[in-house]
Amino acid sequence: MNNAKEYYNKSSQDYVNKWDLSLSGLNKPTNLYRQALIEALLETADIKKDDKVVEIGCGTGLVLREALKRTAPVFGVDVSIEMLNRTRDIVLKDRQVAILDDFSQMGGQTADVFLAVDDFLNLHLPERSFDKILSLEVLRYIDDLDKAFINIRKIMREDTVFIFTLTNLWSLSLFPLKYSLRKFFGRLDEKNELLQYFVTEKSVRRKLKESGLKIIRFEKLNLLSANPLVAKIVKNKKWAEKIISMDKRFSKISIINKLYDTFLVAVKLEGDNFIHR
Repeated sequence: MNNAKEYYNKSSQDYVNKWDLSLSGLNKPTNLYRQALIEALLETADIKKDDKVVEIGCGTGLVLREALKRTAPVFGVDVSIEMLNRTRDIVLKDRQVAILDDFSQMGGQTADVFLAVDDFLNLHLPERSFDKILSLEVLRYIDDLDKAFINIRKIMREDTVFIFTLTNLWSLSLFPLKYSLRKFFGRLDEKNELLQYFVTEKSVRRKLKESGLKIIRFEKLNLLSANPLVAKIVKNKKWAEKIISMDKRFSKISIINKLYDTFLVAVKLEGDNFIHR
């Protein structure tokens, strides 16, 4: 079951307001952590000028806004038309944005950003068209990860890179584990609560291999920054920056990095001779 479309259509304005990455908004630790996650995603993507980039689950448009600093135009799809409207009207209001039924309707249109409604589980993106495919904190809301990976594989070229995040079931934040237990015991409010799905490192590596996708980079992010106890203590930008720095250092300790919250993964089609970093 997947209720993301209904949830985000209903709460799109609240979600846009939640992530204020303006200069003033970045004084809030949670927003600073979000910016760091976006930067890690784009650094891994290594977007070049004239790369054709699409984000699946573009949500508020924050990733697309940063991607525009590297290439243009950029493309974004989301399951929620209301999220696309908020992206156009708020986050990218200073850019030329076109919302289409699908990207085949572009014709001779010019825009900085092209948006369309689409879904990981029923994907209509043009095949072999993109250099980089991005997805930030979206696959945690997909109930059929195998199908999502297969759909992505179908649209990739040999040199396309798919960069995405997933959430670790064994996160030190304990949220994924507590959420999964509530789901197991039937304690979720499925009408008002966004349904979520979490993975282990072993399971995601296996699913990628079975889908014909080869890992070229696998990083772990957000240990202390995702922990609710730390959130109660860290209240300003200075300390949040220290937490981000500590997370980077601790990630090199094998025992500790099993408890990181976020998996940042880059993949290509299996069969190419690329070095695993």
